[in-house]
Amino acid sequence: MCTVIFFAGVYSALTSKAIASTTLTSTTKISPILTSPHALKAFNKLNTQTDIARFRDYNLLAHDRDLLDLVIAIQALREGGYKDELVVRAVDNPEIALESVAKGEAVMSAISEWRLEVARQENKLWLSDAVIRKGEFEYGIYTCGTTMKADDFRQSLSNLVGTSDVRDQTATAVLNSLNVKKKNLSSQPVATVCGGAADFLLMPFPIDTTQTLTMDGHLLTPVHGLKVNAKATRHYLVSRVDSDGRRRFLQLQRGLRKLRVKGRIHQAYRKASVLHPHVENWSLLNP
Repeated sequence: MCTVIFFAGVYSALTSKAIASTTLTSTTKISPILTSPHALKAFNKLNTQTDIARFRDYNLLAHDRDLLDLVIAIQALREGGYKDELVVRAVDNPEIALESVAKGEAVMSAISEWRLEVARQENKLWLSDAVIRKGEFEYGIYTCGTTMKADDFRQSLSNLVGTSDVRDQTATAVLNSLNVKKKNLSSQPVATVCGGAADFLLMPFPIDTTQTLTMDGHLLTPVHGLKVNAKATRHYLVSRVDSDGRRRFLQLQRGLRKLRVKGRIHQAYRKASVLHPHVENWSLLNP
């Protein structure tokens, strides 16, 4: 079992309450669901204020996609018929969550992942139905220190150098599909574009309706009216190795499909500005 534990809690699907627990041990019978430390801390606070199963104010979760993922996952499990307690545990990052679920050290990760980024472990995982479907998620095109009009950007694209965070495989795949002069991938993409080594940067849109970003002391400005589509899907991960994995997966799937039919998944991600209503009328560079 992963040893990186920041906080652990037991969530009762019967009482809709979180019960503080001590560090999990190898004798713990309920296999944990994984999330990020900040999401679990915020979830336990939220859970003292409301019944998670009835929660609909998804706009309140706009600051934290991991928290939104966790709430939707728990609501789906409830809708899918899961009646037992749920142990929710924090891990340091999504990579640890992926490895832990693939090894059977946890039954599920409630941190949704791009399918491209879990491909190497797919034989050890069940991937849920997509919570973000193909065509729904979009990136902004950002410049630093300059403002470009959409028409000028289109006309200049083949002469421009683009960058994205090398750790974001989905953004990298989008960048690779564009007809740019050069791709300059970086683990510090803001420094790359603001230092002049790239002309633009692909980044998720922020919550702010102006769509501007301030990062590392730099102001990033979007190419207003233009965006790119990720053309990718995000999923929850369930362990094929964990003894409770199959049951949990089937309940999760059943619940997600009920939520999808009710329109709640799209509504949740839209209200929380993961899917950005503010740019829905902007043109796609890669339709």
